[in-house]
Amino acid sequence: SMSDHKIAFVLYLACPEEVLVGRLLERGQTSNRQDDEIDIIRKRFKTFQEQSKPIIEWFEQKEQNTKVHRIASDQPIEVV
Repeated sequence: SMSDHKIAFVLYLACPEEVLVGRLLERGQTSNRQDDEIDIIRKRFKTFQEQSKPIIEWFEQKEQNTKVHRIASDQPIEVV
């Protein structure tokens, strides 16, 4: 069970939606990945907002023993 495990920290790579959209659309120009289309990207971001982000917020608010490490991943690779 989860109660038997201790989570040391949560790593959250925070990035504004528009930055992510731009990066994924740019990648899509060379990757030929079907999931790098704007409609699918927006759906993936919506899914994150609805399903994953509440878990991060729960750890930030309720689980005081677990540190959330928030990294601004809209910075250059060398900084992140």
